[in-house]
Amino acid sequence: MKISRLFLTSLMISALTFVGCSSDDDSNSNTGSTVIKLSGNLETMTLTKNNQYLIEGQTFVRTGKVLTIQPGTIIKGDKATKGTLVIDKGGKIEANGTVTEPIVMTSNLPAGSRDRGDWGGLVMLGLAKNNQPGGVAFIEGIVPTTDSQFGGNFDNDYSGILRYVRVEFAGIALEPNKEINGITFG
Repeated sequence: MKISRLFLTSLMISALTFVGCSSDDDSNSNTGSTVIKLSGNLETMTLTKNNQYLIEGQTFVRTGKVLTIQPGTIIKGDKATKGTLVIDKGGKIEANGTVTEPIVMTSNLPAGSRDRGDWGGLVMLGLAKNNQPGGVAFIEGIVPTTDSQFGGNFDNDYSGILRYVRVEFAGIALEPNKEINGITFG
């Protein structure tokens, strides 16, 4: 009889855990009432947890610029414009979340309506050597220009920190048969 009670108790705890943990909620949702739109080329800036952010289209952190994201910040990607955050060669992202205040990058659709492929996600283009002829390649899914190149001769390249960062409902085809993932490294 003890085994049965133990089993039932474990089953109830497991069920409550699954019901209580949803990756499609904004439990640490931003409290700011103004939505700050991020698009084009970003200047060095810090995103704070008390604001709301929306990535529209391909948004770049260019060479020499740094995007710092505070713990607990929520950033949403726009579905209509295929919002994608691209850390360019020589640009940096300092996304240093914590266990209790992760950084969340998610869809801008309402909770319960979100699905994979709602937005582009995070693309990081580095300057380290790769296995491509000539050492420079293009990231799949972004039109092949200098905006989508990665690679070089700097194996000690540093593109920043991703710690306690959750990227969800991302990864889209930006061109037919060419897509980016939730997080794409180049």
